Amino acid sequence: MRRAWLRRAFAGALALAAAGMMAAGAARPANAGGSGGYTGAQVQEDGARVSYVVFHALDRGGFCDAAAFGAVSLHPVLTDAPNDTMINGTTGLPNPRATLDVVIDSGDGVILETNMGPAGGVRTVTGLTTFSTYDNAQLGSPIKAFPPLQKDVPDECQAWVKIASSLGEPANVLMLFHDDEGDLGFDRVVNAPRTTSVSLSPRWSLVSWPGADGVTPADGLAGSGGANGGSDVSASVSAVYAWDNATGTWLAYFPGAAAVPGANTLGSLKTGQPYWFALSGSAAVQWKVRSQ
Repeated sequence: MRRAWLRRAFAGALALAAAGMMAAGAARPANAGGSGGYTGAQVQEDGARVSYVVFHALDRGGFCDAAAFGAVSLHPVLTDAPNDTMINGTTGLPNPRATLDVVIDSGDGVILETNMGPAGGVRTVTGLTTFSTYDNAQLGSPIKAFPPLQKDVPDECQAWVKIASSLGEPANVLMLFHDDEGDLGFDRVVNAPRTTSVSLSPRWSLVSWPGADGVTPADGLAGSGGANGGSDVSASVSAVYAWDNATGTWLAYFPGAAAVPGANTLGSLKTGQPYWFALSGSAAVQWKVRSQ
């Protein structure tokens, strides 16, 4: 119940922030700033079902930890920057603090880890702090850092979450960054199915199956079941053949012939194994196959 409330509350906050940014002068746009500054969010894949969503930022002067370079930042994007002059008299901390809130608002996925440590498989993280990649490297910190949003940047503020999707389905990730210039939102989709494009020529095409191992020919051609995310070419393919070395015979699958006894002897498609596909028409067909 509490998690659902947090998701609703954060989604509402992000919607309000987005609406506010539409007003004149409400906040800076993404990937922009003053001289040298920027903000952005990128997805870094770490496997078929695991991705990092990385927040990148530089202040208006092009700094993360400006003090490390003998400069002064008027609008820091580094959490608790040593030269942040907007201090809360009660807490002694910058107010507002430069922090990031992250929520998986839809789809399959949980947050396994952040730059602050293990997250325990939650779908909402609030108050995520940014860190300086320059300071991180100088201190030999074990915190994972990513290439900067722009090349040849010596220091960048980053914060990140590591997201896993156990079912192999995409997750929609919302990010809301807070600092003394306002709130800035990002929306990213992670762990979406990867696809491989296969070209089927008229008459016959010999193709090595690039999809998941063991899916049925019906699901493979329709882009359903274990091949969900691929395109449907079942109406264009009249037959699929494979040579079975074990029996020394041809195995076959004919779409729509499930009720014909003995017609369909090809029960599954094996990753990397070659198959003959026969087209029923005279035009080539582009087939997207889910490859994870």
